[in-house]
Amino acid sequence: RSLRSNLEKTLALKSERLKLLEEKNMLIAILSKEIEESDEKIKISKIQTVEYLSNETKIKNELIKLGADLQNRKARERRLMAEKETVRKDLESVDAVLAFMMKESEEAQRKISGIRSDLDAMKGLKNSVVLEFESIQSEISQEENRRAATSSKIELLEDVIKKHEGFYQGVKSLLVKMDEKDASFAGILGVVADMIKVEKGYEEAVNAFLGDGAQALVTEKDSDITSAIEYLKTNRLGKASFVSLETLKNIKGSRMVVDASSLAGLEPLKNFVNIDPQYNDILEHLFSNAYLAQSSSATGDFRCSNAAIITKSGLMYNNGTVSGGSVSDSEETLLIGRKNKFKSLKAELLGLEEKLSALKVRAAEKGDISRSLDSEISSLEVIFRNEEINASGIAMRQNSQTESAKKLKEEHDVANLELEEVKQVIDELSKKGESLNAQLNEIEKDKAVTEHIITESLILTTDRKGKREKLGLEIATLAAESQSVDKEEESLRRGVEREDLSIKELKESIFNKENTLNDYVLKEKSLAEEIAELR
Repeated sequence: RSLRSNLEKTLALKSERLKLLEEKNMLIAILSKEIEESDEKIKISKIQTVEYLSNETKIKNELIKLGADLQNRKARERRLMAEKETVRKDLESVDAVLAFMMKESEEAQRKISGIRSDLDAMKGLKNSVVLEFESIQSEISQEENRRAATSSKIELLEDVIKKHEGFYQGVKSLLVKMDEKDASFAGILGVVADMIKVEKGYEEAVNAFLGDGAQALVTEKDSDITSAIEYLKTNRLGKASFVSLETLKNIKGSRMVVDASSLAGLEPLKNFVNIDPQYNDILEHLFSNAYLAQSSSATGDFRCSNAAIITKSGLMYNNGTVSGGSVSDSEETLLIGRKNKFKSLKAELLGLEEKLSALKVRAAEKGDISRSLDSEISSLEVIFRNEEINASGIAMRQNSQTESAKKLKEEHDVANLELEEVKQVIDELSKKGESLNAQLNEIEKDKAVTEHIITESLILTTDRKGKREKLGLEIATLAAESQSVDKEEESLRRGVEREDLSIKELKESIFNKENTLNDYVLKEKSLAEEIAELR
């Protein structure tokens, strides 16, 4: 155990020494590389120092030449400045005369500009008036077309109303008879279609609901109905339906009542119909069970009711009967609201006549304004031409002075240009001198930096070489120690092997002795058994 422990310690020491030796060799390699790099840097820096010295000499020679050239240019600059001052004084004298003429010219131009501005404003106003006049004329034309169209509608509708077109023959015959001066039917108040007024948009709904009832004649008494029917029968003029105010008053309390709770969401159709208050019984009689639905789909929800359900488009459900379809009646042939439409068109025509009169008055006013503007524009144009002639004379005198000033200015500009060129050259030479001095200073700095690099590199190289030599000695010492450890390891390995061999022999001897002992035990047991048998 002691030999093995010593061997393990020796192996650990050997491993430690080898690792340390490897680190030292690596450090030597790094130091050698640094020394090579430092030597190369010193070499390059020395070459750069030589180049810096060469460039420094060249720049100093250029600066000497530049200084001489700069002196010559400054002498030229002084001569040009004297010439420029002489020309400037001559130019100031001419400019004083030109300034006076310039004011005179500007005054003339201001007058022309003012007249031109007034003229343009008047022409613009004239154009605006003309455009307004044309617009009014166009509007008059449109309104006259509208008036003609409205007049045509009135004539057509008046003829239809006068002839009672659209009514059944019997109704028409009675209405014609009522129009006569000696009419014998004073008890007939009129026809339902003419007596009611329907809100716009609900004519189709009311027309669909009333149907033939729209042609019913309204009388004051029942006897009036009898007289009218007798007249139709006698003269074979057809049939007619009648409603008597006298009868309506008698049956007022016996009308069929509709269950309002079953019609929630609907509105009575009579709410959209108006009539003279004294004939309210007619409205209540005709529209007592009529209700308006907002759409055709809504009518299906109320078909169990005994009321008539109508939509704005004229679709109607009434006691199991459904009626509807396309609308064919025109404004002229639709009985309901026909007279109201006629009154409305008459009022519209009156409004159009008034508007046309106003437009014509406006057109006349615009025409007068336009003629007045034409006269003013002509007067201004004469003044404008006279002022232009005056301005032209001033301009000619001014041009003569301007030409003189131009020549002096050209001389001044030439002198100024040459002076600028000389100044530019001086500036360029000065900048070049500054640039060369900056380069020279930069070279001095770079040279100092390079020399510093050389010094630093030499110090570094010396330091690294010293460290490398020291590491070489340490490596040699470690190598010697490693050899000693190797020898000790070898000696310990042999001792361990001998010890292992001795242990192996001892184990074999113990094994043999154990076998022999087992044999003795068996023999002893056998002898004991024999002795027991002998006893």
